[in-house]
Amino acid sequence: MSDKQVIKKQIALIADDDITNRMVLAKFLEKLGYTVIQAENGKQAIECYIQHSPDIIFMDVMMPEMNGYEATTQIKYLCKSNFVPVIFLTALNDANDLAKCVAAGGDDFLSKPLEMTILRAKIHAIERIRNLYRQVQNLNSTLKSADEISNKVFEQAVFTKNVKIDSIETWFKASKQFNNDLFLVAHTPSNGINILFGHFNVQGLASAVGALPASEVFRSMSKKGFAPHSIVQRINSKLYDLLPNGITLSMVFINIDENMNQALVCNFNMPEVQFIDESKGEIHFQKPPQNDAIGETPRYSRDVELERVAINENTRIILGSSGIYGCKNDNGEHYTQQKYLNAIKNGITNGNILNTLKHDILQFSDINACDNNISIIEIPCTKELISSRNALENEIQSKKILKPLPRSMVSSNQIQFSLYVAGRCMRTIDPVPTLLNNLESVTNIEKHQEAIFTVLTELYFNALDHGVLKLDSKLKISEDGFNEYYHLRDEKLRELNDGHIHVKLSIELNEEINRLSITVEDSGDGFDSSLANSANNNIFSGRGLKLIKGLCEQVSFNETGNQVEAIYSWN
Repeated sequence: MSDKQVIKKQIALIADDDITNRMVLAKFLEKLGYTVIQAENGKQAIECYIQHSPDIIFMDVMMPEMNGYEATTQIKYLCKSNFVPVIFLTALNDANDLAKCVAAGGDDFLSKPLEMTILRAKIHAIERIRNLYRQVQNLNSTLKSADEISNKVFEQAVFTKNVKIDSIETWFKASKQFNNDLFLVAHTPSNGINILFGHFNVQGLASAVGALPASEVFRSMSKKGFAPHSIVQRINSKLYDLLPNGITLSMVFINIDENMNQALVCNFNMPEVQFIDESKGEIHFQKPPQNDAIGETPRYSRDVELERVAINENTRIILGSSGIYGCKNDNGEHYTQQKYLNAIKNGITNGNILNTLKHDILQFSDINACDNNISIIEIPCTKELISSRNALENEIQSKKILKPLPRSMVSSNQIQFSLYVAGRCMRTIDPVPTLLNNLESVTNIEKHQEAIFTVLTELYFNALDHGVLKLDSKLKISEDGFNEYYHLRDEKLRELNDGHIHVKLSIELNEEINRLSITVEDSGDGFDSSLANSANNNIFSGRGLKLIKGLCEQVSFNETGNQVEAIYSWN
């Protein structure tokens, strides 16, 4: 390969006050394939650089108006992140003079008179360095573009689709370009709330690739009312199938029920989750990590992961990222879990947990020097989390003024289907989302999804809890009894081997009004139907059947009480 083939269409700038030197060097460079521009002094050299953006510069040291040192210093400043090599041409041999060439930004130097063989070798060497530098620049540009894409994905596809709840306070501090910790919030059809907080073990675009399917699965399954363990399992299998080996998601998943009585929580390789009781001024429960990260194995054991926690309006949930413990002080000491817990306790005392944590971390460490993302989230378990509960109450009021269609007027336009769950399948199967999906596929129930989901859920789990498991709802009359009730429920569910629940749905599509008939029958002794007619307003029990009666046109039990039919109608 010839010299002309190696270097083509490159621009070389020669700055020398000696015209003979310029002409000799120019002819040599032209033979190598360069386009040559010339300057008589340092000032002209700067102007030529600005105008022509040369790829390489040959700079004489001693020139009028401005010497080569100063011209090179200014040109290197103008280059900024671009690498434009400068080769000094000098008759000076003093070590101090050569050191000045390097200090001014020179990349190499050659003594006069020029030896063309050596000059050719230096040009080829400096070109290889420049080409490598440009490759690095292109790679950095690609990485920057990937970071911008990742940031856009997290901002627009992940965070902006969250349910907006002003009472939830957050602090996200990015390690570099952006914070890619995942924080998702969505309401369930029954107006509970699901929360996912986590981070991938990779940065940048790779984390965004995982965040998209995780967030879509989380939102779609939350909207359809799937149980927490089903959502977590689906995210796990989705990430396991899609992502390369070794990329995993550490996460906390929390489900808060619509009555603000309990939370279900699981923790996959994240720091401990704190449940604060403000009325007692203490941390009343902590959920440590129990398993490997999500996406590491095809399945996980839900019995190990999900834990039930009693909550009330005085409960605050604190979520923190592992990046907190990557913070160091000037002595190289890490921010410890004990310091974190002490800051939480101080925050409980002064009534501002998140800001106390933030202040304590900032006092301890220069977080700008920290290479980890830092995220803290404070969730108060107040009514604002489930403020849309009024939607069901408004529907109950509208039902009171809606004129029901006579039962004798039955439409020939009917759709019927049923679902039968028996034995050990009842331990894990939640049929409500499947039933809701079937309804959505045959008729438009978008405006009634929350109400229908509520009716289906209350009827099915009333049949499971009181009919099949034979639990007494009176246990839920107090907070302690509430905890005992669900502890006993979990035990009975783990031992369940027989029994059944049969759900039948019949839809009548009429011109004036549509009617959905829901029949639920179980193998037990019967529903605790007395609660539907009682005046009990206890916050822990007895509200479900009253809610069904308010939403439905008709609710009726058979003689033995193990079968109920609810009629829900809409215009």
